[in-house]
Amino acid sequence: MQRKLDMGAKIISYLVYFFLAAPLIIIILASFSPTAYLKFPPDEFSLRWYKNIFDSFGFVEGFFNSMLLACLTTSIDLVIGISAGLCIAKYKFKGKEMWLLISLCGKKIPLTP
Repeated sequence: MQRKLDMGAKIISYLVYFFLAAPLIIIILASFSPTAYLKFPPDEFSLRWYKNIFDSFGFVEGFFNSMLLACLTTSIDLVIGISAGLCIAKYKFKGKEMWLLISLCGKKIPLTP
């Protein structure tokens, strides 16, 4: 009985994932159409819209600014996270359990069924 429930839950979760991903997949495939309107499936393959994006100076500048900011925040987060992890692992101090729980709160949300 439990095995049937597990199989049913897997089928339902895969269907939910499919219905969540399907619009994104359709838009990505339709973006390769050379027409000025949305047409799925496209009659022919074209990179026209991607060329237009990368020819735009505003997009390229914004993309590189976003990548720079992402690298900086990741570096700062790594320094803080590694320092906090080492302090929690090596030292005994008042409130250690509280800081451990706060740092592990992000892992309490399950990402897989």
